[in-house]
Amino acid sequence: MKTLYLGIITIVFLVFTTVIHTVFADDANSNQWHKYYLLGKYTGSDPQKPDKIFMFQYRTTNGDVKSFTGKNGAITANVYSPQNSLLEIKFPRNYPYTNTPTNWGSSAYPFLLINETNEVRDSWKSSDCFLTYSVPFSGETKVEIIWLYLLSQNPYRGDDVPQYCISETISSNSANNVESVIPEFPFAILILLTSFVSVIVFYKVRFRK
Repeated sequence: MKTLYLGIITIVFLVFTTVIHTVFADDANSNQWHKYYLLGKYTGSDPQKPDKIFMFQYRTTNGDVKSFTGKNGAITANVYSPQNSLLEIKFPRNYPYTNTPTNWGSSAYPFLLINETNEVRDSWKSSDCFLTYSVPFSGETKVEIIWLYLLSQNPYRGDDVPQYCISETISSNSANNVESVIPEFPFAILILLTSFVSVIVFYKVRFRK
């Protein structure tokens, strides 16, 4: 029995260290695309459309993302690099970002704000599924993508996208469980660490005599 518990401890420890290595390796590779989940509400739609969880993406070249957060009306990224670098953000086109009339076209697209003062219009590149914003930066930089809603009863909407874009832009998780899908790694680490400590404590109590 003692050998069994030693085996369990070893397995849990190996799994834990493997996940830790994967997480830090993922964070270290800033040039790969990272996902950020944000709730989208179709306010004013008739009939009312259900809320959905949208998948935004971001990455940097030669830089670090210190924080990346979203709320209704803005995406904010705080980035840093001692050299000339590039931040890219993929904004799902079907996210309900506007309630302007459809004939407004691209003039209703979200715009960039750099360090809260420098507004950058038409800084996006459009594809079927995303608006991709490319932001050169150096030093400590605050990047915001901002979208505005009219003071009207017009329904919130995004752009019509091809069917294949749905799986790339909308999470399969229910919007009711949005809090459970945003933090991808921290909870997994916490659970593994708790399991590891629990097994050690149980082992010590069981065999201390």
